[in-house]
Amino acid sequence: MKKRIGILITVVLVLSLALSGCNSLQVDFDRLNQKPVAKVNGVEILRKDYMEQYNNLIDYYTYYLGASFFETDEGKKYLEDFKTSILDGMIEQELLKQEAEKRNLTVEESAVEEQLQSTKDYYGDGYEDALAEYGYTEETYREQIEQNLKLQKMEDEIVKDVTVTEDEAKTYYDAHPDEFKDGEDVASASHILVATEDEAKMVLDFIKKGQTFEDMVEQFSTDTASKEQKGSLGEFTRDQMVQEFSDAVFGADGPGLIEEPLKSQYGYHIIRVD
Repeated sequence: MKKRIGILITVVLVLSLALSGCNSLQVDFDRLNQKPVAKVNGVEILRKDYMEQYNNLIDYYTYYLGASFFETDEGKKYLEDFKTSILDGMIEQELLKQEAEKRNLTVEESAVEEQLQSTKDYYGDGYEDALAEYGYTEETYREQIEQNLKLQKMEDEIVKDVTVTEDEAKTYYDAHPDEFKDGEDVASASHILVATEDEAKMVLDFIKKGQTFEDMVEQFSTDTASKEQKGSLGEFTRDQMVQEFSDAVFGADGPGLIEEPLKSQYGYHIIRVD
């Protein structure tokens, strides 16, 4: 009897020590997650937020390409690239956020609600599953919408302050005479506008791997005007777009997806010549 009691006490002690060790590991893990991986003007980017984005991105690729994708050489390279590209994107987003706050930019709650309702209408009964698929709760998705609208507003504010002198206009005219000839060509294109180069590369990669351009517009584009037209900008002449955008579209070999993201004063564009 005494022997059985002794064994029982030993088992209880072992279990207690094991549970204590697990609790200690959990505490250490929690502490690790609260450590900053970067600081942006004094604002910390925490490891837990970084890991959340990292895991969400892996889940997203896994959903569309399968878990075996990350066993390939290409997939392994993506995993390595994620480590830096996600952090770079978070730093850039924080800088943009700080600039928006510095400019005291706000967005109407009705604008947030309108975009949220648009997403609900698009997915219907699958709305909650779609949020989970992309790593959002309704609260975090609402915050993302608000942030995107602020960034778009900030871009509009920046462009509003841009002025062109008569001398600058003449210099441009003299350097690009073909753009001002009568009967200038007209092009048609669609685009997806995002804030960072890493996001643009990710969206472009999804399209190349089979996702439709229109679905990516709905999910990622911050250009609310063209978003309602599935990304379409309609027909335009060279002088109706910023130079780099026009150069890319009018310089394309023909209709189709332009292979690399394009940077302009508005952000990064994924362009399809229609």
